[in-house]
Amino acid sequence: MSEQNRTALRVLVVMPAYNEGGTIGGVLTKLKVCAPDYEIVVVNDASTDNTGAVVDSLGVRQILQPEQSGYGRALQTGMLYGIRRGFDVIVFMDADGQHDPTEARGLVDCLVRENADVVIGSRFMGRYCEDDSSAGRRIGMSLFSWATLLLTGRRIYDTTCGYKALKNKACRGLVNIRFLDFHAEALVYLLHARFVVKEYPVTVSRRTQGRSMYSAISYLKYPLRTLPLMFLALASAHLPPRDLPASGEQICRG
Repeated sequence: MSEQNRTALRVLVVMPAYNEGGTIGGVLTKLKVCAPDYEIVVVNDASTDNTGAVVDSLGVRQILQPEQSGYGRALQTGMLYGIRRGFDVIVFMDADGQHDPTEARGLVDCLVRENADVVIGSRFMGRYCEDDSSAGRRIGMSLFSWATLLLTGRRIYDTTCGYKALKNKACRGLVNIRFLDFHAEALVYLLHARFVVKEYPVTVSRRTQGRSMYSAISYLKYPLRTLPLMFLALASAHLPPRDLPASGEQICRG
C-alpha cells in the first residue's frame, strides 16, 4: 500500500492498562517513534501504581476508569472513544511490552490490502513466538481455535491474541455486547455478522515486568465463562444493530 493511502486513514491505538507502570512508557515511546501519525489513547483501568503518571509524562491521552472494569470493558471504552471521534481504524495493543509496536503498521496495511474488516495478530503463522504461555494456556488456545471453527465454519489459528486492527464499522458491532476479553467470543460474533476477518503474523515477546491477568485458576474458569459468551455472540450477530451506548467514556486526560 502506498504511503499516501496509508496516511489517509485516521488510526487510533487503544491501549488498556492496569498497573503497567514498569512497561507502558517504553511501549508508548516506541509506538510514537514508529507510528507518529497514529493517535493513542490509554484506558487506565483504575491502576494503583504509577501507570497514570508515566502516561501523563509522555503527553499521551488517557481515559481514567473510576473503578476496575476488566480488560473487555476497557477495550469497549476505547472503541467508543474512537467511534465517536470518527477514526477509520482502531488498533488494540497491550501495555505490557509483549506486542511489538513496529508491527502495528503491518496490521493496518493488511486490513487495507486484504479489504478486511478485522485483522487478528497471529503467533502461529510461521514466525517465531517467544511468549510465556504455559502448557495449560496453549491447550486453551487450541481449544478455542477449534470451538470457533465448530461455531463458524472458519478456523482462526490464534483466537487469543490481543493485537488486532478493526475498521470503525466492525467496532460499532462490538460496543454493545458483553464480551470477556474480545477473543473467541468476539470472533464468533464478527464471522456470523459477515465481517471479513484475516490473520497477520506477529511476534509476542515474553513478559518481563508486571503481572499477567492469567493465573492457574483462570485456565479452569476462563472456558466456563467464555463458552456461553460464544453462543451469546452467535445469537447477537443475527439481531438488528443497536445504537451506541449513551455513555461509557470516563474522565479523559491529556
